[in-house]
Amino acid sequence: MKKTFRYLALATAMLTMAAACDIFPTDDPAREDEAVVPTGLQIVKSEVLFDACESTGKIELNENTNISATCEASWLTYEVSGGMVNVKADENPALEGRTAMMTITNGTDKVKVAIQQRGYVVTLVSAETRAPQKKITIGDDAANSEFILDANVPVTFTCDAAWLKVDRNDNDVTIKASANTSGHIRSTFVYYETAAVKDSIEVLQYDFDKDIAGKAYFLFRSSAAAASFSYFNCTITKDAFVLPDLGLKFPMVFKASDLSFSIFGGQLMGPYMNGATENYAYTGYRDTGKGYWGVGTNVSISGSIEYDADDEASYIMLEDNGSWSGYEVTVLSIELMFAEKAGTSATDRVGRLTSLYLPIIVERDDADNK
Repeated sequence: MKKTFRYLALATAMLTMAAACDIFPTDDPAREDEAVVPTGLQIVKSEVLFDACESTGKIELNENTNISATCEASWLTYEVSGGMVNVKADENPALEGRTAMMTITNGTDKVKVAIQQRGYVVTLVSAETRAPQKKITIGDDAANSEFILDANVPVTFTCDAAWLKVDRNDNDVTIKASANTSGHIRSTFVYYETAAVKDSIEVLQYDFDKDIAGKAYFLFRSSAAAASFSYFNCTITKDAFVLPDLGLKFPMVFKASDLSFSIFGGQLMGPYMNGATENYAYTGYRDTGKGYWGVGTNVSISGSIEYDADDEASYIMLEDNGSWSGYEVTVLSIELMFAEKAGTSATDRVGRLTSLYLPIIVERDDADNK
């Protein structure tokens, strides 16, 4: 019974304390049933996050008297109408987004608003792989290639080549190519245009065995000062530039997506009879400006195949690609080694067989008199 009275007494005390705590002066600003009303110029609604295309938006204020606005961004125009600021953004011609600050005042108070616009996006994505297409390659047979357009601006497509047609149904894009019977690679550009931007995507049509593989000339200068090119006869395969004149080959890597060819250092080209002694030829490289050379396998030179309509010939210009950090590959060399091991020490290396300045592989016409 005593325990029951103790609990009743404790409960009564707690209720008394709670009642006491709920007594506030009528002018106390923290009272829960009194709304805190903001004073001064306020933004009620802001709709100024724009896509890259030409867009309009508005800023709504809580006052409509004596309102003015200022903004220094040249890509924005605006007007004040009572308690509303109407904003118009020009199309953004850049990939990067942009931001401008607008100051709005009623003569006494000021508010600042950030106006943002996204950069433009125009990307063709393969309908099959969902991979973005920076360059489109197709085979020699007549074919339709399906793509999906990812764009945040209105865009139109055009193409000048008679053998290529672009059809579009909303975001579905079909590139239709007729059969390539020219005997060489052919290329054109699909142009896309927005209100502020015009750019292009290259389209290449080829079959490696029919249009690239086969006989060629491996042109080079024997020195930086040489007035004319020397050459080796060459046969292009899918993994090498074969040099029958030397009984050697430059192993190479072909990249189908952009028709590029790369020759890496430290690659075995084959055995080479140096007089009566059998040595081994390896790919090397030189920076003639700084006087360094090497046979490291992480350094390469590269070039993409192009077709010259005037000369009616395809060619590959092999150049430095930035893979030799701090140096520039100006010469492709053939280094002779004592054994099947590439190295730069005197115990590894016999010497240099030849240096090839500015190498260019040119398609060979058997009717050529060279």
